[in-house]
Amino acid sequence: NEGAVFRFLTKPWDDEKLRDHIKEAFNYKELSDDNRQLAFKVQTSNLELAVANRQLAEGLVLKQNQHMRDALSLSIVREALQYAPVAVIGVDDQNVIAFANDAAVDLFSHLGFTLGEELGLVFPEFNMAVSKADEAVDIAFEINKKPYQVRWRLMGGTSESSGKVIIISGIESDIKIPQCVV
Repeated sequence: NEGAVFRFLTKPWDDEKLRDHIKEAFNYKELSDDNRQLAFKVQTSNLELAVANRQLAEGLVLKQNQHMRDALSLSIVREALQYAPVAVIGVDDQNVIAFANDAAVDLFSHLGFTLGEELGLVFPEFNMAVSKADEAVDIAFEINKKPYQVRWRLMGGTSESSGKVIIISGIESDIKIPQCVV
């Protein structure tokens, strides 16, 4: 009782044509069933895609929020380093100066360096002493006739960065560390 009229036939009919019409009706029914199944599959796939799109959109929003928080954190750290009372210089893998905070710029103002210059060309003696020193070992320098403690660390231990950071802080003159003059 779910069927529909496929074709009206009138009497007298030809048996061969009747068989052809019946065969055609079954083919039509089969195609109709296939179309319903395909429509159902398309509808199911569309729903699955809508769910996947929603999940991707939510994931994208989370990633964008994380990126904004990371950018804000990076900005805060950069500003904090900029105003730190100790000199901080960051160099990349080719020993090019990538960062120098205000204290480093003030300390080495007599050399007139700029970011993007190679450390060895700007501070040859300083670069030589730092490159010969072991990581995280204090070395002493006299800069502008004042004693300083210098320590460097490789970057990338806890991040994707590379290069090294050099920290230069003033020391008391009674501390005995072998000295090098810049």
